[in-house]
Amino acid sequence: MKLFEVDAELSKKINYNLPEDTIVYMRNEPMFYRKEYYPVMTKMAEAHRTNKGFDPRALLMPMINKAIESYSGKYKLAPMSDDVFTEEHRNEIFDKLYKEEIEEIRKGEYQ
Repeated sequence: MKLFEVDAELSKKINYNLPEDTIVYMRNEPMFYRKEYYPVMTKMAEAHRTNKGFDPRALLMPMINKAIESYSGKYKLAPMSDDVFTEEHRNEIFDKLYKEEIEEIRKGEYQ
């Protein structure tokens, strides 16, 4: 049983990098950034700075799922975000976001 059932026809119509575009949306949509993205990144930065152990997936995935819902609704991709976003998309968003942001945190961002 698949966790996400993707609409194959709809997926063919999307001719751009969906995970990359979702990350751009997360960083550039003002309300999403203020209410979701920035608070999560500051929590991650604080945990990193204080050497508190944290599970990046547990911290980031709820925000990523909210972003997917918000993105899907704004751009009216499908009635349900799971019609478009696969588990692989979600993992790709997580991997790229974590890699980029942890590097920025190491440089002193989100203080």
